[in-house]
Amino acid sequence: MGIVLDNVSFSYNNNEFITNMNLEIGSNKITGIIGKSASGKTTLLELISGLIKPNKGRILVDDLGINRKDIGIVFQNVEDSFFNIYVRDELKFALTNYNINESKIFDVIKLVGLKEEILNKRIDELSNGEKRLIAILSVIIYNPKIILLDEPTIGLDYKNKKKIISLIKNLKNKYNKTIII
Repeated sequence: MGIVLDNVSFSYNNNEFITNMNLEIGSNKITGIIGKSASGKTTLLELISGLIKPNKGRILVDDLGINRKDIGIVFQNVEDSFFNIYVRDELKFALTNYNINESKIFDVIKLVGLKEEILNKRIDELSNGEKRLIAILSVIIYNPKIILLDEPTIGLDYKNKKKIISLIKNLKNKYNKTIII
């Protein structure tokens, strides 16, 4: 799915975060957004996801408005992504909302090489790497066409960074996802 930002501006409490932005992001690609701290990268992801609305301009996904089911977002602070205490319940959350069979949980767990025992753990018992993987899985489990990842490897060790990067590449190459980091 291609994404177009057409003259988009966003301000909050008289602070301008994005001003007259025009941007095209191609389908089935991995796109990186870089910039200084507090330059509006997270705000841009929130605008594309539909979590916040631009004050001016429009955002189109495949020449249409934003359909939340087509877009999944994983926040920089993954704890902001979780709605439940247990991993199983967190993964079931999206499945229930989108009326998808629960057996899909086992498919996504295998996708990243986690053991089924993790499903019975509390999220606060997980390592940072496991939390980040579960946050990403809780988005990809409902198969959005666009995945937004806000600093997906921040605070992770080399092994977990490598695992996340491999997952991102796999999602793009095998499942034709549009991914914005």
